[in-house]
Amino acid sequence: MVNRLLTILGPALLLASTASAEALQARYELIRQVPWSADGLAETLESAGGGMLLTAKPKARTRAVPSIAVDADGQVWFFTKDQLGRAGADGYTRVALDGFDASVQAIAPLADGVVAIGSKGRENVLARIGADGQIAWRKTGPFDAKAADPAALRGVLRRLSADADGAVYLYATRQAGVVASVEPGSGAVSPVVTLEGFRSPSAWVAGGVLYRAQDEGGSNVWISRPVAGGDDRRIEPDPGLAGALGGASPLPDGGAIVQPRAALVRMSAAGKPAGKLTLAGVVRDGEDGLHVGLQSGENLEVTRWAEGQAGPTVVLSGLPPRARLAAAGPGGFKVIAGRSSLKAGTLIDFDAQGNQTASVSLEGKGKDVQGFEGRVDTGNRVVGKDGAIYIPGVDPRGAWVVRITLP
Repeated sequence: MVNRLLTILGPALLLASTASAEALQARYELIRQVPWSADGLAETLESAGGGMLLTAKPKARTRAVPSIAVDADGQVWFFTKDQLGRAGADGYTRVALDGFDASVQAIAPLADGVVAIGSKGRENVLARIGADGQIAWRKTGPFDAKAADPAALRGVLRRLSADADGAVYLYATRQAGVVASVEPGSGAVSPVVTLEGFRSPSAWVAGGVLYRAQDEGGSNVWISRPVAGGDDRRIEPDPGLAGALGGASPLPDGGAIVQPRAALVRMSAAGKPAGKLTLAGVVRDGEDGLHVGLQSGENLEVTRWAEGQAGPTVVLSGLPPRARLAAAGPGGFKVIAGRSSLKAGTLIDFDAQGNQTASVSLEGKGKDVQGFEGRVDTGNRVVGKDGAIYIPGVDPRGAWVVRITLP
């Protein structure tokens, strides 16, 4: 899961970086679909734009997007603080969390289950959970905001990952600059890298390499170092990308996917923009199709994808800022614009040919939106070992995952 701590740069730098990157001709595939179910994956609601801050008006609610993890074989795990399950080609299997007895913060998927890090009161909880819900081992340590010792599970431990070779890593970089390995068989935790003077959650292991975004003189640099030992490799990225490195997703070639403002930008191993995805909504239609909205100025270019193949594109014109595709089908499209924690936003309807047919305020209509809204969480993306981007989404029927293959 992407860490969302971002260093803020001026809007002009961010926009310039995004504008300088060419659009990526990516392929979109709907790879997993899980219907909402009380005994499977249950939907949950969270606050959305539409409830005015500092007023008595109730906050609007929207479906929460579950977090995901992808194992070495491409199987997708869904998790929330109190749910866990695997979505494979044969369907969704819920994994009981009774023995874990903690709120899930992150998971590292294995061939036959996961290693999970969680929290319970003032305790950190680390455990191996089998695909059948059985606990192979469970360890606890004290929550401590001032010091960290991952071997003793002391600190603020909220991040965990599995590398392509099955190695599991626990991160205590926010307080101590330490990355530790977790032995899946026994649960033994051993520090493997200590970064002197580094205090940030912006560190990730991918392909046996530790990547980190480090602030030097008010700007981030991109640094990589083999976990097994070796020297740092330092890259000073394009200024417009440096501010987004706090939430980067490393790529197999040494670059990363970063998200300055609304676009996903591929950063090359040299730190330069190497293409962008101006995603402005991805929604399901029917059983196997996706509609992908890409922002182009004041327009949304909406393309239908099925089984990895692109279909017709419809242009929705003259849209206001912060517009995104929220629903699509044979009858047309629904776009939500201007929605935030301060504004309810506007619902704009288009017919199947892209002609606008209606525009109404969403003030007080949160439940109506829940009846049709689909959305993805690009901040919750995962990059697979092949460099594909996996992004979870939700709608009234359930949760799903889109895989984006870059050229």
